[in-house]
Amino acid sequence: MPASDTPFSRIERRLTSGDLLAASREIADWLQRAPADAGALTAQAMLLRLLGRYAESAAALERAVASAPDFAPALLEMARHARRDGRLQQAQKWYARAHHQAPDATAWFDEWCELLQQLERDDEAAEVALRWCDRQPDAPNAWFQLGLLRQRSGAYAAALAAYQRVRSLDPQYPMLSNNLAALHLARGDSEAALRLCNDALRIGPDSALPWTNASNAWLMQRQPEHALLAAQRACTLAPTYPSALLALSNALRELQRHREALDVMVRAARTGSADAKTQWSIAMLQLLLGDYRNGWLNHEARWAGSPELERASQLSDDTRWRGESLAGKTLLVWGEQGFGDAIQFMRFVSRLAEQARQAGGTLIYCCFAPLCALFERTLAPLGARVLPHDAQPMPRFDFHLPVGSLPLALGITLETLPAPRAYLEADPVKLTKWRERLSGDRKLKVGLVWSGSRTHQRNALREVSPALYAQAFAGLPDVTFYSLQIDGAAEVHEMSAAGLPLTDYTAEFASFDDTAALIGNLDLVITVCTSLAHLAGALGARTWLLADVNPHWVWMLERDDSPWYPSVTLYRQQQYADWAPVLQRVRAELVGLLR
Repeated sequence: MPASDTPFSRIERRLTSGDLLAASREIADWLQRAPADAGALTAQAMLLRLLGRYAESAAALERAVASAPDFAPALLEMARHARRDGRLQQAQKWYARAHHQAPDATAWFDEWCELLQQLERDDEAAEVALRWCDRQPDAPNAWFQLGLLRQRSGAYAAALAAYQRVRSLDPQYPMLSNNLAALHLARGDSEAALRLCNDALRIGPDSALPWTNASNAWLMQRQPEHALLAAQRACTLAPTYPSALLALSNALRELQRHREALDVMVRAARTGSADAKTQWSIAMLQLLLGDYRNGWLNHEARWAGSPELERASQLSDDTRWRGESLAGKTLLVWGEQGFGDAIQFMRFVSRLAEQARQAGGTLIYCCFAPLCALFERTLAPLGARVLPHDAQPMPRFDFHLPVGSLPLALGITLETLPAPRAYLEADPVKLTKWRERLSGDRKLKVGLVWSGSRTHQRNALREVSPALYAQAFAGLPDVTFYSLQIDGAAEVHEMSAAGLPLTDYTAEFASFDDTAALIGNLDLVITVCTSLAHLAGALGARTWLLADVNPHWVWMLERDDSPWYPSVTLYRQQQYADWAPVLQRVRAELVGLLR
């Protein structure tokens, strides 16, 4: 880039500061003296762009580049034109050329980073930000950009280090407290996030961003009323801000105002500024409310909208199955999401396997390895193959479909949902072994599960504490309780010490097939929302499921049965995070079984 005392740099400073009249006079004088000078033509192009005269600006810029192909300011201006016109790939090439010609110039690196993020090339954007920090180590905006990029990629420790550098350079840097709050939220530290939100709100109380983060932090702290207030303030300040509307919807869901929550998300979608997270939230609410026709369509947004899948890889869309004939073809169905989803959607795999067989084709199901033996028992008679998710090399196929897209492909509605009493079978040999092993137990045999995945974002609200289980079930005569909680050995000891002894064989389980065989020898399973609930339901085992106020969509609302699993009875929370009345009812009905 030109030195600070050149004619071009002086004009550039005038343009940047808004002194367009003086800049216009100097540009005219310069062009009169040197009409083909690249600097003068580039300065003219910049002025014309600022005045909205884009065609004239582009023409001047073309003359500048033709005159001096390596003049970095002209290359930079070409990048800005290309970006404005939506030619993002071309803009990237111009930015790279400008950097090559002026490697020490950094004033426009924020533009370049933003473009690379638009192109979803965050790794390259981070490299640009690193160069910026290296060349300007005392520039807080450089470190802020690096922190933001690290935060977006999930490298939270690196993001925190970059933000701390910003704070050391400029403690009042705009949006720093807000971004740090979002970072601490992502790391699960809601207390730190709230402190930082308060810092941000003291500086800018009329900014929707810290109000949105505060809402999310309050929800993490199980204070939905506080979360609702913060989200309402955020939406008042920014009525079309997707993240604020999502926060409002999430708070309403926890307060059992699900239809209002859906209305908020639909309003967000209609603003035109909504993202995949909005569409995914709409899908979850539509499915929860029984609108499967629309819910499955929006369910396709899960790859970018679901926190569990946003970084998951997919197979090529070119070979995705869209209902083509399967005669002589191989269809690969592949697993996604969690174990519970795989078990729940297995009913559709069976239907599609039969459809492929009747057409003269073949279905291969690539599923999570711990489920392979269980699924193979159902699919092998239909001529389908079952492979573990990490099988190498990948089998040859003509078409593929992720398992979560099967309901949409098959046109499933609530009225046409296949719900046989049981669609999975435990291993007969293992069933017999467990029957013999438990033959001496003449009591009512009840399996217990009290927690889902420990890392699930809502597990803290879905799980029941071991102390509450002990309080509810201790002292019941003629009942033997069996732990089905795979990672619950310590809690088994805790409950035993509190007066609820459990028999725990889970250390012997190598796969879901082993769990299924034990469930097949129990009289009842009592469980929270987790994969074991789906397994018990798919086996047709009598199951009592404890559902919180904002349940997983499959359990729907305001009913004590499940259209997915005829053997499942639901016991629902009536108040947020309050399991005591639910467990009192379960205990009473369990006593009723003993009479």
